[in-house]
Amino acid sequence: MRESRLPVAVAAVLLAALLLTSTPATATAGTTGPALAGPVGLGRSARAAPLGPLTLGPTSGSTTANPLFTSVTTAAPCPAGYGRNVGLRIGPAGGTGGLLLAPQNAGGYDANPVTFPATIRTLTQALGVETAEDGDYDVYVECFGLTTGRHPERFQTTISVAGDRWQIRTGGPAPAGPSTPVPALEPPSTTAPNSPSAGPGPTVEVAPTIEPTPAAAAPVSPSRVAGGGDDDPSLAPSVLLIGGLAVAVAAVALLVARRRRAAATGSAGAATWNDRS
Repeated sequence: MRESRLPVAVAAVLLAALLLTSTPATATAGTTGPALAGPVGLGRSARAAPLGPLTLGPTSGSTTANPLFTSVTTAAPCPAGYGRNVGLRIGPAGGTGGLLLAPQNAGGYDANPVTFPATIRTLTQALGVETAEDGDYDVYVECFGLTTGRHPERFQTTISVAGDRWQIRTGGPAPAGPSTPVPALEPPSTTAPNSPSAGPGPTVEVAPTIEPTPAAAAPVSPSRVAGGGDDDPSLAPSVLLIGGLAVAVAAVALLVARRRRAAATGSAGAATWNDRS
């Protein structure tokens, strides 16, 4: 009975090994890496969107003048719920800056446009520098609520500083370069005046064009021949494994057949001996 069950057990083990070997290849073929968790969120702009412009008085002046502005008025009231306090500031365009006037806290700034009196600081004092650098600066008003805090947006007007002067910025920068197109220069003539016309030059023979010989066909890869035309190199180990399993099964079957033949021969000899006895 043990010898009759041996081929079945060996075949089961070989079949299980074949299945375990082919399963990872199938799983790998369908795996392309971890999936993305989702779209990347967009970053929030660092510069607050203005609630409206400011009316500055005057519209230009000196960077060392005190007051810098005689009056500043917002284009509209502060948003509802943000009329408890207001503050007037100035700083580099797109950023934050220093106070030009102490915050006003009388309340009710969300009912009517807000007007600030004359400022108490110069531009350089508000920025905390001795000389203001040339460039653009935002003059802006922030609105605050008692329970809501500071509003994320602001009233704003931009001024441009050049040297010790400033003015409200209007429009974009002036275009650079001349507006009139420059005519292209004509190359000078290589033929001198009153010179005899040049005769025909020597004939230059052109070498015949040699057509390239088609390249020899690329050698066929051994893996393509072994795999039956498939370019997947992973099939070669599978073919070798199947061949090895087939050889192992044949060897086991041959061994079992020899044992059975030997057992049959022994049984026949024993029977003959008993008959002689």
